[in-house]
Amino acid sequence: MEKTEVLNSSQKEILNLIKSINRAWLGGRIEDLRKYFHNNIIMISPDFNNRMTGSEEIIKSYKDFYSNSKTYSFDESDFHVELFDKTATADYLYHIVYEINNKKYDGTGREIWTFSNTNNYWLAVWRFMTNVVDKEVS
Repeated sequence: MEKTEVLNSSQKEILNLIKSINRAWLGGRIEDLRKYFHNNIIMISPDFNNRMTGSEEIIKSYKDFYSNSKTYSFDESDFHVELFDKTATADYLYHIVYEINNKKYDGTGREIWTFSNTNNYWLAVWRFMTNVVDKEVS
């Protein structure tokens, strides 16, 4: 049986923030991401070879993906949220089925986010994806 983590109100707020971020990009409302991202947010590629810095560059990456792909499904599970005063770290498993360049993929991985609370408002400051596996499917 899978262990269910009981989340307090701040942890639920972070969980809902992640879900809002995902609903925004999945729904094509890419500009909505601005209200969730710190201006100096950092995103690290799964292979650690690339680093994007700043909300403009990261939002552009979401725009590029959304414009050049079709997402068939996206599911989140196994959320964990840790709070440390004005910092929160969250991770979850994802499963995505998408098409890009006329090829369809079934992908899984884990996203890790760090948030900072300024003036009682949480903003994403760091994002990393790990254990990423994208398999081409027919």
